[in-house]
Amino acid sequence: MSEALANLSHPCTSSLYCPPSSLVPVTRELAGHTYTFLQFWQLFPWSEPFYTRLEKEFDVRPWYLFVHANGWLPVVSIILYAAMVLLLPPITSKRPVKCDTALAYWNLLLAAFSILGALRIVPHLLWFLTTHSFKETVCTPPERMNGDGASGLWCLLFTLSKLVELVDTMFVCLKGRKPIFLHWYHHVTVLSFTWAAYSARHPGMYFIAMNYTVHAVMYSYYFLMAIKAKPKWLNPIYITFLQIFQMVAGVIITVYGFIYARDPSTCGVVPSVLYFQSVIYGSYLYLFLEFLVKRFFCPPQSVPPASRPVGKEDQGREEGWKTAMTNGAGTHFKKAQ
Repeated sequence: MSEALANLSHPCTSSLYCPPSSLVPVTRELAGHTYTFLQFWQLFPWSEPFYTRLEKEFDVRPWYLFVHANGWLPVVSIILYAAMVLLLPPITSKRPVKCDTALAYWNLLLAAFSILGALRIVPHLLWFLTTHSFKETVCTPPERMNGDGASGLWCLLFTLSKLVELVDTMFVCLKGRKPIFLHWYHHVTVLSFTWAAYSARHPGMYFIAMNYTVHAVMYSYYFLMAIKAKPKWLNPIYITFLQIFQMVAGVIITVYGFIYARDPSTCGVVPSVLYFQSVIYGSYLYLFLEFLVKRFFCPPQSVPPASRPVGKEDQGREEGWKTAMTNGAGTHFKKAQ
């Protein structure tokens, strides 16, 4: 029996909730530091049947080391990504590739992945938030807050998924469209930041929980658009508001991170990553607000469809496929020359 499963031997007999005091947490070492953790299914025994053995027994330690030792992966991926963005659209603009069905399945895959991630991370975060101070939720190192097990696994998968999400842009390029600043800026920065934060063991469960949740709604919406099954009441502005809320929350959490970081002895944030975090969330908030105004309140007039601001919502309505900007309410595209 694994170490995590063995720790289910405790005096708690409730099937609903077992307080931490009735459990024996797993104790492990990482980079010379000892940490303990409890899994959500241990605290709430009724949820145990919904967790796989892989999730229960997952050991995050070798993966922290893997991400830290392979910083070249996002660098090489970004270089290849840039080459694709520059070289592919001029080729496909003459003969666009029909990939509507593939894109619909891609949306469905990302929607399912995001829903599962949200179901694993959000409950764990809410429990941590109700049993710890807000400062602890912002400052606790991930190995102690996320732990191993299911939450540790899905935090890792979140990091790795940012590599996979670069495929989003491939669908845009195959259509013969050239993504400009907002699109590629988002993909490049979110991959760079996520990898750097995970490698440095920077606290970030709030951002992971929000991203999974927003993506669960967003990709489900794009899938419904792709198969022409979107409910009439579901206005795309709701998606945009949800994304802006995510960025506002991200900025607020970042500000508190700077406040708490004044005392490094009680806060585990990594200063260099925190500065990076402030830049990207500040810029995202600005870009999302700019899109909200241009898309819904001041739409451009008499601009050719291939060059005007296009959001995923527009593209889904016009062509039945998404423009594929992860976490983005919209971006600009121009026809490749």
